[in-house]
Amino acid sequence: MWRQEVSKDLLNALYNLLQMLGLIDSVYITNIPFAKDGKIAFIDTEHFHKWPVKFNRLSHSLSNEMNLYWMSLINTNGQVP
Repeated sequence: MWRQEVSKDLLNALYNLLQMLGLIDSVYITNIPFAKDGKIAFIDTEHFHKWPVKFNRLSHSLSNEMNLYWMSLINTNGQVP
């Protein structure tokens, strides 16, 4: 689902949550799976308020288009391009 169901709005929200809360383990799709209702579930959140978050670790799980958008969020510190 990460390659097919992800939107720019979802990536904006995810980036903001990861950055604000310092969720360093939530950049792995195994820790942020999609639930049956289509929402993202956060699991394995024992590491929080830790920075820097290595956002690029999520890149390989996204479609080409959403990966480009994700990289632009990373490069602009979450500012919508």
